Amino acid sequence: MQMDDAQWRTLLGERGLRVTRGRLDVLRALAASETPVSHAEVVERLSHAGLDRVTVYRNLVSLAEAGIVVATHVDRVARFALRGGARPHHEAHPHLVCTDCHTVRCLPAESVTLSGLAATGEVAAVELRGRCAECRAAAR
Repeated sequence: MQMDDAQWRTLLGERGLRVTRGRLDVLRALAASETPVSHAEVVERLSHAGLDRVTVYRNLVSLAEAGIVVATHVDRVARFALRGGARPHHEAHPHLVCTDCHTVRCLPAESVTLSGLAATGEVAAVELRGRCAECRAAAR
C-alpha cells in the first residue's frame, strides 16, 4: 500500500513525531523499496535531498522507536523497512542473503518451519544464505 504525504503526516502525528522534510523523505525512500535497506542505502537514495548521514540515521531510529519502521539485523547490518499497515509483508519473516550479490530478499513467513529447540523458544530472526534466483540464472 503506497501512502501519500498527507497519510504520512497523519501517521507521524499519531505516533507523536514532528513532521519534518527529512522524515518524509526517509519514509518515501523506504516505501519505494521492496526489500529492507541499510542506512547507507537510504543515504545514497536521498543524496539529492541534501540530508546528511547523521540526520538520516536519527530519522530511521526515531521512526523505528515509534513503530513505523522495523529494524532488523541481516548479514550483520541493520536494515530498515516499513512496518504494519504501511507494508504488511514487512512484519517478522525470514530473509535470504545472496552470497553472490549480497542482496537481501524477504521470504514469506511460511517458507521456514522451525523444529526442535528453535520451535519452543522465541526466535527473533531467521537468515538464510544462498544464491538468489538472478545469480543462479546468471551462472548457467
